[in-house]
Amino acid sequence: MTKFALFIPLSIAALFGAETLIRVDASRGCAFIGELQEEIRYNQNGNNVGALAVSRIMAHSGLKPNFRVAAADVPNACAVIEGNERLILYNEAWMRELTESTQTDWSAYAILAHEVGHHLQGHTLTNEGSRPHLELESDTYTGFVLKNMGASLAESLAVFQTLPDVETATHPARSRRLVAVTEGWNRAQRLAGEHEQTTPAARQSFSQFHGRVGRLEAIFSLAWHDQGSVSGSYYYPAWGKEKTYHLIGSTQPDGQLYLEEFYQSKITARCHLTQRGEGANRRWEGTMYNTDGRIFPMSFSSGAPARQPAARTNGQGEQNAKSAISHGQGFVGKLDASFSLTIDEAGKVSGSYYYPARGREKTYRLDGEISSGNLMILREYTGSELSAICELSKVRQGSQEVWRGTMKNLDGRQFQMGFSF
Repeated sequence: MTKFALFIPLSIAALFGAETLIRVDASRGCAFIGELQEEIRYNQNGNNVGALAVSRIMAHSGLKPNFRVAAADVPNACAVIEGNERLILYNEAWMRELTESTQTDWSAYAILAHEVGHHLQGHTLTNEGSRPHLELESDTYTGFVLKNMGASLAESLAVFQTLPDVETATHPARSRRLVAVTEGWNRAQRLAGEHEQTTPAARQSFSQFHGRVGRLEAIFSLAWHDQGSVSGSYYYPAWGKEKTYHLIGSTQPDGQLYLEEFYQSKITARCHLTQRGEGANRRWEGTMYNTDGRIFPMSFSSGAPARQPAARTNGQGEQNAKSAISHGQGFVGKLDASFSLTIDEAGKVSGSYYYPARGREKTYRLDGEISSGNLMILREYTGSELSAICELSKVRQGSQEVWRGTMKNLDGRQFQMGFSF
């Protein structure tokens, strides 16, 4: 394997003596982290270890490389267009530090594969620049190609584990990127025919777990196999076993569990959970991201299911879940808004809002979390697309709980917002 650990963090000019200065159109480029700088200097010659690595990546993609790959004075790594030429540029010192901190050269391959993915999927031609949904597509490609190159899932995820778990206008939070890389890695594994054995001995390793997806009780049957892979299924007792969802994924040494949900051979959700407790007290808590854009809290544990209060029903037998939802009035910009939010014990937030002046036909979905008790981060979705990031702080006004802050739309607009319950 090419050894990125051999990189020496010297300036490009000192190391190679020849460099090119280009001005970058941010709408035609994507950075691994953060935003592109306007001017970039890159090396034109020298012993380009990055180009050798990209050639290997492309060999496992079944395509010939047609990129210029070069060391540059960029903060991390990026895919950009200069005239009619596609460039992949990387910061050698930054790459070297990451491979040393993660203790695997696969981190460098992951970064370069991510930038290759931007070019191959046409992201540098969309005039959007870096956007969360484009970054996730390249992350999925990264997991796919690294699996084909021989990387384990842990090695494929190593560099992504170092990223901040905060959603921005340009990049998704770490948790979503880890799910995307895992999806690509698992997809390559399935295509390679490396499915779990279904011999009687393997079937005996399945254990039953009780949990919930959203507000519905669920029963899981899961097996932990060699090398951290996980497989199984689950169903909702209220709906019967006739509708069973299949699960495949992997677990990490730090307790992170990544699962893909399938129904009738189609992927329907991606799940990210974290193990809490040990032994008989083990439980997993996290989030299910449905492919139709819906998001639900998800959890399960061994042992008997937790007792739930008897659910009230309407005349059609449906659960009346309104008691779990807080309804409040507020504003976004100059418009009045009506909010419906659920906040669970772990601080996870989900719900929606609409503008009464425009009617309920156009409702925006929200999900997020509360940190430190007084800071709420919300993501706004229009349909299935992320459209804004909201940061709010809690203040107390008499008996009311009031949240106020800023909505930052992905198109660059910003609005004051607030609501109370």
